[in-house]
Amino acid sequence: MIRGWDTMTLEMIYIGGTILVVLLVLGALLALILYLYQLHKIRQLLAKKFRRKKRRRMQKKQHRILMSRKKRYLRWFVFLSVISGAGFAGTLFLSNYQGTHLTTADGSVISKAHFYLLDLENQLQQVSEQTIEKEKFESNIRILTSNIASVGLKQASKVNTTEGQAILNRYYTSLKELGINGSAQVGSFYDNPDLLQDYLTDTKKVSQNEQAVMSFYKIDKSHFKESK
Repeated sequence: MIRGWDTMTLEMIYIGGTILVVLLVLGALLALILYLYQLHKIRQLLAKKFRRKKRRRMQKKQHRILMSRKKRYLRWFVFLSVISGAGFAGTLFLSNYQGTHLTTADGSVISKAHFYLLDLENQLQQVSEQTIEKEKFESNIRILTSNIASVGLKQASKVNTTEGQAILNRYYTSLKELGINGSAQVGSFYDNPDLLQDYLTDTKKVSQNEQAVMSFYKIDKSHFKESK
């Protein structure tokens, strides 16, 4: 089965990461404001001139305190800015990852549909070569077309990119139509070679849509694992 990411898990991480970045940015802004406030107080303090030594000593002491606070707030501002920048980059990466990688649900549907299509083509090929009995063939086709129509009801996850959603939904729609049309014509395939060939052609078109999905999401066919 194709491994994908769990929608709920990454959504929670994305939301949590976004909230954390916002808090870090607010913290950095607060540190900057406090730094500028200390700088303002230092300038005010240095602007004052005292004649008495005691007042000058107090001025120097207060200056050291303000300088210490200024440095501390500057360090916090730099630290929080770096962390929030890294967090912002992380959320952007996660957002892009969500949009260009399959969810677990989509991956599961594509895996199932892949093997349903292989089985369907195999059954149709056996009829074309007259190597399967009609009753057995029709029974198998009913099950396969029902399964194909069922997986074709899936809709692409909204967290995918617009292009990704369009490719997936085109594939799902073609699966649904293939399954419904096959179910409606089960009794006619065995004795109607032209109808059989037309349906085989439709099956190939669905396979092309599958290939478009695999190409867009960079899926290797070796990743398909059939679960019995």
